[in-house]
Amino acid sequence: MKNEKITVSENLLYSDAQEKLKKNLERILGALGLAMNAGGLAVGSESVCMAIARKKARIVFLAENISKNSKEKLLSKLYASETKYIILPCSMEMLAKRLGKSGLTSSAALTKPGFEKIIFKYMADADTVKSKDHTTEVQ
Repeated sequence: MKNEKITVSENLLYSDAQEKLKKNLERILGALGLAMNAGGLAVGSESVCMAIARKKARIVFLAENISKNSKEKLLSKLYASETKYIILPCSMEMLAKRLGKSGLTSSAALTKPGFEKIIFKYMADADTVKSKDHTTEVQ
């Protein structure tokens, strides 16, 4: 995997549904806030990387304006661990604000079971395909 550029992998959920993600963004961010209050969310690149390494990350969310270096670092870890991820149609500022953080937040990972089902429910309500193999749950 040396010098291999990672752009979009089979781990990316909702790659062709950015408009539907935008419609459900408030609900998704609300679910992430709920997960954070319940202690089920790792926030920030380093915390997300640790959650992935410990196999605690169930699904990872990336802000659309994440830096190239951070994105490549996270995507390589996501690809290696086969962890699913979603690129949210929101900025790092908006993600941080909705999670009650100051500054910028590039990524977040759900670490407790059950919260990803809320996200999938919102997307199913919008008639969106879950992934290439039409799965509805994260392993």
